[in-house]
Amino acid sequence: FTAGMKIKQLAMCPFDALANAVATFAGQNYGAGNMKRIRTGFWEGIALGVGYGMLIGVVLFFFGRDMSMLFVKASEADVLDAAGLYLARLGLFYWALGILNVSRMVTQGLGFAGRTIFSGMMEMIARIVMALVFVPLFRYDAITWSDLFVRDCSISLVIIWFIIKLKISYNKCMEHYKFFQNKECEYFPCHKTDHPEDFNCLFCYCPLYLLGEKCGGDYVIKNGVKSCINCTRPHDPAYYEDIIRMVASSIKKP
Repeated sequence: FTAGMKIKQLAMCPFDALANAVATFAGQNYGAGNMKRIRTGFWEGIALGVGYGMLIGVVLFFFGRDMSMLFVKASEADVLDAAGLYLARLGLFYWALGILNVSRMVTQGLGFAGRTIFSGMMEMIARIVMALVFVPLFRYDAITWSDLFVRDCSISLVIIWFIIKLKISYNKCMEHYKFFQNKECEYFPCHKTDHPEDFNCLFCYCPLYLLGEKCGGDYVIKNGVKSCINCTRPHDPAYYEDIIRMVASSIKKP
């Protein structure tokens, strides 16, 4: 088991480097108020972590016993078999560490260090439960599956914390002069949307309507009348700068 743990720690180094990089990226963009880049970086970090985890998982599954000979003599067959079994089972779900590490570090990078500490405490509690309840019953088999059990407990918590933090952070770091919402309006939201919490009411009436075909929106012509029923661009916070730029450009023209 000790030999297996050493190999496991060695294989985890890229996970730690990736998680730290994504956490720094998230923290910088949080300071800049760019939540869209945080989301993109988060999911790309998850993809890289899972991809690496699947690759190294195959290596651990098929070559874990052989790798253990870096620390154990070839004559100690029982020890090598035990280490090989542990690493093989670890390799089956090693990809999950990509989700756990990136989620935990990004949550911390966004300022919710308490959430990651709580997740670590839950991980410790899960390990204690495994040691006191399952190991006496299933012995070494329980030990080989313990990482998976602990990881599942931590991943579920960290992802929940991350989603909550991302929504809170979005409201906190947003430049409020670019966003206004009137939920008491009888027509809110006046366009169909899957994310009413992000619906911007600042441009209640689109200032680009009079630009006709040059407005850049998703309009249609019905019976000679311009219809913007399917266009949500004025209500998307991401288009604030574009709308202001186009309005300023149209005012300058004689």
